[in-house]
Amino acid sequence: MLSLFLLTACHKDNGEDEPDTRTVLIYMMADNSLSSFSSTDISEMIKGMGSVDVSKNNLLIYLDTYDGTPKLIKLDEKNGNIVQTIVKTYDEQISTDESVMKTVFSYVFSEYPAKSYGLDLWSHGEGWIPATSASKGVISRWIGVDQNGGSNRYYLNISTLASVLSSVPHFDFILFDACFMSSVEVYYDLRSHSDYFISSATEIPGPGAYYADVVPAMFASSNDGEKVTEAYYDYYNKIYAAGVGISNDKWTSGVSVALVKSSGLESLASATKSILAKYVQSGTSISVSDIFCYDPYRNNYYTDLDGLMQKVSGGGTDYQSWKTVFNQCVPVYLTTATNYMSYSDGSMDAARSMTGSAGLSTYVPRSTMSTVNTYFKNTGWYTAAGWNNLGW
Repeated sequence: MLSLFLLTACHKDNGEDEPDTRTVLIYMMADNSLSSFSSTDISEMIKGMGSVDVSKNNLLIYLDTYDGTPKLIKLDEKNGNIVQTIVKTYDEQISTDESVMKTVFSYVFSEYPAKSYGLDLWSHGEGWIPATSASKGVISRWIGVDQNGGSNRYYLNISTLASVLSSVPHFDFILFDACFMSSVEVYYDLRSHSDYFISSATEIPGPGAYYADVVPAMFASSNDGEKVTEAYYDYYNKIYAAGVGISNDKWTSGVSVALVKSSGLESLASATKSILAKYVQSGTSISVSDIFCYDPYRNNYYTDLDGLMQKVSGGGTDYQSWKTVFNQCVPVYLTTATNYMSYSDGSMDAARSMTGSAGLSTYVPRSTMSTVNTYFKNTGWYTAAGWNNLGW
């Protein structure tokens, strides 16, 4: 075991940044049922930093587990080994709280300035629908949950996350190591805060990213978003066996992960608006039963955006033009043939074909989902994609 040094971390003065430096924060909201995975992931991060130039790059980990004191850790090099340095400790706090996040983020990115920045949000995830909707009988959607060491649950909604990100530097990439986050509604509302987004539109493996491979990719000098995406996928692709013999220690059910380019989101919204305006009559419901769904065993909120556009347009010339815009916005989508989906029958070898998926989900309003429709209207995508002109 590597030693844990209770030291004050050395850092650059808040002056000019050295060239080709990067600071990455991995924000681990692990005060929940994922808590046990955190130590394994940090061990993988230590291994991954072994191939990173620590003198020029900073990896910091905010860690809040179910039974531990929240702390900020920096991975440093000492005597040729990567070690954990505790930079700060905190009283028990709710890591999904806006003020807590702003305090941690502000400290990290002011004390460790760099030429470029990356962020990894590690937790449970459920997308864009506010967690407050749970009280109204709706399955909630969010990124991050903190149980504060007990049974209460405190969620991080996307609107809150957008506020937090508005107070920190622009990121080269944001990785969501969480389920269901590759949603066009999520990314459109966060588009001004990062060049790239990386996540899955469905469930991710229980162990999450294999950080021994992902961490070096985070510090790549070029094409970092693409390399992080590939590193996330390649580990699970190598051990993929259609779910045979699956366990958290050997996740054989594969993974799907997409890279989304934020600069393409407004063009994608415009192209989507043109398709909807031309082919969808105002007030008409769109049946999604024959379109790929990333969460089919619950309320069917996550429809494949590409499949939706192909269906409503008939797949002709207009769709092909739209697809060109989509491919520019989603330059990389990688998936194994099947993915595990826990809400099917509960069995650990449950697998579902990913045929028909393109890596980016969207919500399709319907008359039976009036409460969700109301929340949908508060997303930027709702207006930008033209749903406001269709009677919804």
